[in-house]
Amino acid sequence: MSTPEPESPDHDGAGDIGETWTDPVSVAAPEQHRPLIELRDRRHRHLAGMQTKVLYGIGLVVVLTLLILLIGVGFGAFSENFGLELLRTVLPPSLAAGATIVGTLFALETNWRD
Repeated sequence: MSTPEPESPDHDGAGDIGETWTDPVSVAAPEQHRPLIELRDRRHRHLAGMQTKVLYGIGLVVVLTLLILLIGVGFGAFSENFGLELLRTVLPPSLAAGATIVGTLFALETNWRD
């Protein structure tokens, strides 16, 4: 009579030791993940929509500032120096905020595709 060989502690008897493990979530059917994908897509659309609205608002501030400057200086409502100071005060932060929003939109689109 021969004695059975003891099983090694890392061998569960389910297959070879060299067998690779696969994540059951990555192998699962796409229908199981559809609610998560839909939530991710809805979140992406919401963020992009909000950032687009902010970008339109920034553009509106820039356009209104330029319009006020043209009308104000053209009709003599205020001096050219005041108009220049108004432009120096409003334009740089507006352009910086707009550039930040546009950069965020591009980054969001890149991350969403991955």
